[in-house]
Amino acid sequence: MTTANDVKTRAQLDAEIVDLNEALSIALEALREALRIGAPQVRNRQNLLSWSHFEVTLNALMAETHKH
Repeated sequence: MTTANDVKTRAQLDAEIVDLNEALSIALEALREALRIGAPQVRNRQNLLSWSHFEVTLNALMAETHKH
């Protein structure tokens, strides 16, 4: 049986999830901007691989957060 406290707790948790999703989206946008303006000037293979992994990870996180 659900009590009034259970419903309130659920509503609070739902609000916290919304807040956390918004914070994550903001952080990902900041990372995307850092990626855009901070691309490495030294173009060696290791830098390019590291930067590519960062970009792939960011894009995957962006896609995942925009799904919901």
